[in-house]
Amino acid sequence: MHSEDGAVGLIGTGFIGHGLADCLLTAGRALHVYDVHPQRAADLVARGALLESSPREVAAACEVVFMAVQNDRQVEEVLFGDCGLAAAGCEGKAFIDTATIPPSRSRDFAERLAQMGAAYLDAPLIGGHNEGLSDTMPVGGSEADFERCRPLLETVAKNVVHIGPPGSGQVVKLMNQTMVCAQMASRAEAIAYAERWGVPLERADEALGPHDRAVGWLAETATRQEAHGDPTHWTRLFLKDMNCALEAGFPMTVARAVRDLNARAMEVEPESGWPYSFLAAARDVMESS
Repeated sequence: MHSEDGAVGLIGTGFIGHGLADCLLTAGRALHVYDVHPQRAADLVARGALLESSPREVAAACEVVFMAVQNDRQVEEVLFGDCGLAAAGCEGKAFIDTATIPPSRSRDFAERLAQMGAAYLDAPLIGGHNEGLSDTMPVGGSEADFERCRPLLETVAKNVVHIGPPGSGQVVKLMNQTMVCAQMASRAEAIAYAERWGVPLERADEALGPHDRAVGWLAETATRQEAHGDPTHWTRLFLKDMNCALEAGFPMTVARAVRDLNARAMEVEPESGWPYSFLAAARDVMESS
């Protein structure tokens, strides 16, 4: 199969992949997709996407391929597995990785693909990726590869920023995740603290104002997370992301504390959904002290 002029590939049509696909199809791009669960792509096929039987077939049809999978092990399999994107030769191709993974793994993938004559960009998404264009996409990779793919990147994200060499996009995404998780953990702990003292949260909300509400924050955050459908998704996601941040072995005390709280949430009450699972973990810590 020869590459189709202007065709774009997409591996993974789950939560993030659907957002990417929607942007690409809305922009009029010819789209070739693959998912280990083909039924998840049925609505995309109905809109004109072509469903392929393997990542290898997607790469054969497209010069540029997005990957929207969950972790570095899946990225490696998609790229270098027996039926992976690089399986039939990938010289001149460009692969855009939107997963959040350790920066060291992105650097490794970029080096291996460069030896094959292919480009790799780590381009994790920040905010809004299930509701049309993502808010921000920090990108790691060479300047030339970034400029080559920039029109496509700007099709799926509002603010596309080239950060630096491979792995740089992951560093910025993990900065964001660390800050977000730390804020959420501090809120959960503050609520558990107030509950321990028997303080009515509604009165606390009234005193703290709109930016520091407790009950309001729980309800609003839970509503946003319900769009995914899996109550354990966000707890598992943040646990994975904090492990990615800690992978380099730097002494990140806040990230480690947040990671441990997420791990406790998975043990204590994962099915309650995030952020209630986070709060359950904070309560458990308070009660066991």
